[in-house]
Amino acid sequence: MPYRRILVPLDGSKLSEQALAQVIEVAIPGASIQLLSVKAQDTSTEVDTLTRSVAAGSDVASTWPPIEGVEDPTAAGAREKYMRRVREWLTAAEFDVRMDVKTGQVAKEILRAAAGNDLVIIATEPNVVGSQVALGSVVEAVLRGAACPVLVVPGLRDEAE
Repeated sequence: MPYRRILVPLDGSKLSEQALAQVIEVAIPGASIQLLSVKAQDTSTEVDTLTRSVAAGSDVASTWPPIEGVEDPTAAGAREKYMRRVREWLTAAEFDVRMDVKTGQVAKEILRAAAGNDLVIIATEPNVVGSQVALGSVVEAVLRGAACPVLVVPGLRDEAE
């Protein structure tokens, strides 16, 4: 089913960018794509989240999508610069793209932005706990609270591993 309005939360990691490949698959031509990056209010949480995301995505195939990473996503203006690169890439694919960089509680800001969209596409690094896969707390909160469908993209590893 093609979608017209899609929210894609990104944190600057290659892992989170894997959601962008799904945009191409499920969006109608000319769809409205809302890119969202949320800076956590608590800077220790922000640094911890980014460190885990970057580490989890460090061995992800770096060819998709073709977007340069941000060397230090916590640097002033770095996230906005990164989001502009993603917007340019999607605009070249003929999507109508909006971008927002917010500060706040990550899950709450994603849920707020999800209102008015037809779909949320979010990537996650699944953690295996015993025999079960546990999703990150942000992804779980989005799954439970979103009023629209949520497509969770499992983080893919480089096949050369």
